[in-house]
Amino acid sequence: MIVFIGFMYFEIIQWLSQKYRLSRYSKMIRPCLGRANSILVQSLRPLAPLTNAPVSHSQVKVPLQYQKMLFLDDDYLDIRIVEPKQTVNLESWSADSVLSLTDRPTNLGDDFLVLLQAITINEVDLTHKLLEIPNGYKIHVFQDFYPLAWKAGNPYEVIFRTTATKFIKMMDDFGQGKLTIGDDLELVSLTTVKAEGRPFTPSTESHRIFDFDTSSGSLSNLDSSKSQIMKPENELTQNQDEATVNSSQTVEFYLGPKVKRLETTTSKKEVKTHHDNLNAQEDEKIIEGKIQPKTIKPPNILVFTGVTDADKRYLEIKDLLDQCINRDAYTMYHLKQDQLLSTPWMDNVVLLVLACDDAAQNTDSDNIFCNFFQKGGNILSFRSSFENCLIDVLPSSSQNVNIQFSYKNWKDICGVSSKFHYRRDSQKISDVVSQILGENDENNEGLIALVTSDKSKSVLVQLYLDKDPVNLSLTSSDFKSLKQSNKSRMEILQDIIMMLDVNCSSDTLPDLTPAYLLTSSKNFKDSFLKCFERAAKNKSVKGKSVTLQLVGDESTLKPTDTHLPLIATSKTREFKYFASDVYWKNLTSSCLGQVLIYTDVIPTTMSLFDGFMFSVPENIGAVAIAGRQTSGRGRGGNSWLSPVGCAMFSVHVQIDKDSGLGGKITFLQHIMSLAVVQSVRSLPGCGDLPLKLKWPNDIYYERSIKLGGVIVNCSVVGSTIHAVIGCGFNVSNSNPTICINDIISQYNKEHKTTISMCQPEQLIARTISNTEKLIDLFQSQGHQTFCELYYKNWIHGSERVQVESLDFSQVTVNGLDEFGFLEVRKDDGSVFSLQPDGNSFDIMHNLIAIKKL
Repeated sequence: MIVFIGFMYFEIIQWLSQKYRLSRYSKMIRPCLGRANSILVQSLRPLAPLTNAPVSHSQVKVPLQYQKMLFLDDDYLDIRIVEPKQTVNLESWSADSVLSLTDRPTNLGDDFLVLLQAITINEVDLTHKLLEIPNGYKIHVFQDFYPLAWKAGNPYEVIFRTTATKFIKMMDDFGQGKLTIGDDLELVSLTTVKAEGRPFTPSTESHRIFDFDTSSGSLSNLDSSKSQIMKPENELTQNQDEATVNSSQTVEFYLGPKVKRLETTTSKKEVKTHHDNLNAQEDEKIIEGKIQPKTIKPPNILVFTGVTDADKRYLEIKDLLDQCINRDAYTMYHLKQDQLLSTPWMDNVVLLVLACDDAAQNTDSDNIFCNFFQKGGNILSFRSSFENCLIDVLPSSSQNVNIQFSYKNWKDICGVSSKFHYRRDSQKISDVVSQILGENDENNEGLIALVTSDKSKSVLVQLYLDKDPVNLSLTSSDFKSLKQSNKSRMEILQDIIMMLDVNCSSDTLPDLTPAYLLTSSKNFKDSFLKCFERAAKNKSVKGKSVTLQLVGDESTLKPTDTHLPLIATSKTREFKYFASDVYWKNLTSSCLGQVLIYTDVIPTTMSLFDGFMFSVPENIGAVAIAGRQTSGRGRGGNSWLSPVGCAMFSVHVQIDKDSGLGGKITFLQHIMSLAVVQSVRSLPGCGDLPLKLKWPNDIYYERSIKLGGVIVNCSVVGSTIHAVIGCGFNVSNSNPTICINDIISQYNKEHKTTISMCQPEQLIARTISNTEKLIDLFQSQGHQTFCELYYKNWIHGSERVQVESLDFSQVTVNGLDEFGFLEVRKDDGSVFSLQPDGNSFDIMHNLIAIKKL
């Protein structure tokens, strides 16, 4: 009895608390709904480390400007007014095929749009999350709200319609930690928005089905709303193309293993859908009075990694697949051992990836996968025991696992094999055909096999293509060999995945972003703006290929290839690809880099200075940094691939034409190249890292793999040389070749050290600081002192090479001449110089070749 009274008392207190909160939220929110602003709601519950990842507002058209409301005594929610009203561009989103976001009234007092953002969380954080709120108290977002459009990624974003009353109740559930969108996602914000643009709407599916698990109170992470969204009939809209459905339509929520269902049935009426010119009987099957989707699988890829180190392996495979597939087209999920029988996953996957290193064969799991294959499912298997169900897997006759292999048109590729291979023409299931696609060059044993039936395909791999060389235990020579073949490894993986009918087309180029003016002090900022305005007309400076326009924080001007808004802000900002605090912490120069123009995405930084650099005094050394470049330029017009994790920047340097460096300006490229190497090798523990310089302007790992390069463009105005030095080098992007962090990781393994990984911002700042020091050294002590430092890091000392322009005669490399050109000596003792613009050093063949333009 006492327990019952205590329970009732607790429930009453909870009810009164909720009633009080809802009343406060209502009084606060309702007056704000009719304004030309957005309402941003974030939870104040102590969820760290669940939400330690930054939340991106990449889909919001204008930067968020916060004006905090006077609501400081609430322990649950942080509610802000955001001005102006936020607009979401839906052109890269997905939506149900019968959906319209623009034909309904958008009066915020009655019916309005809400943007929900959630981030993925790792397995450790997931454990903390699951322990916070009992399953019975969880409320799934889509119990009360139908998603109208969604976008996979991190953050995962979804838009739905609601009313003020429902929105206030959702806010309270959010603040109490009850609101969920799935176990592997953490809600981070709710924002009232308006929408523009048309999302992608698959024409072959008019309805989709949730898998809702009552035991966990969430959508199954296999049938997540990320990729499967369905619409009730009453959301169908008047501007859709005409077709008629004469049946009762049922919205179904599948309730997991308990097979219980919630159904919402609409009355029989005529409904318009967008299948105007399609035969409705081809697109839809009506079974038991319910509209079913045509047999087209939702865009889900499942990854099964067994039991041992399952979570770690899943993250490795997910990262690998993200680099191969079109990430905008698919969503990946971790299929776990206990879900094989408890979750209806087979009908909701376009590709199953098996990447389990468990030695023991699991017959039950293998039978399930074999059944999936026979029912029409495609499988990619990396050395899993399932392969024995399809084809004979035999021990290899070779004891050497570091091999060379061939696959289709790829020849002599370095790889690591398992100790097994596939026997040719040894299929174990009727009505299937097996084919060897890749084999060991030493003994012709099959290492990659394709098994096909009339319904499905499976590619089996006995190579460690799924593991980056950094994650393998290798000697230094094996590591180097594998990294040299790393680009081919990724190409082969992509070819295999495309064979399994997965879209591997390149991601859509990211939208260009505005540039921001950041400075180390107000004096630098004021001085730069004064010079910029002197060169500007109507606050715009026109260069050869791009116009920079100075705009305010609230500007909605969209950047283009030829027009870039420049925001001179004093507010602290977080960028998608750049940590400004890391940059400033590592910058030790007095001039270079103290004025920074940063943008997340731009075609190239090399052209930003064209319009104003002649107006900037010599004590301002501006630098332009990009998170990503869509069309970076290298020497001779070569393109430079610029993925995330690559340090990319251009710096404006002014040199007196009559100075020591002014008369030997070619040395600038050597100065910047050496500065890059010094930026790494001067870090604690990094002095012995094998970073090298290749003439004229490349940074290399040993003599093997290129890490980056430098380009210099010069103009002379009066007595001043204006040089724009562009530089790009791989810091944390392991693919397509190698990066500095790969080299550090391998060094740590070999020498049992714990050198910290590097960040692009850190090395950019250190490189700029070193560049300024080396320029000062050159000006004060001349080129010979500089060359002594340079020769300690280059790979050509006393090298015997052939020169194509001298009929391939043999010469010996002396070094750099007084102008920075390559000086070589013929066997007869004569000495001559080679200019970098006309020649290229082929170190693989010890050949100085005429550069082909």
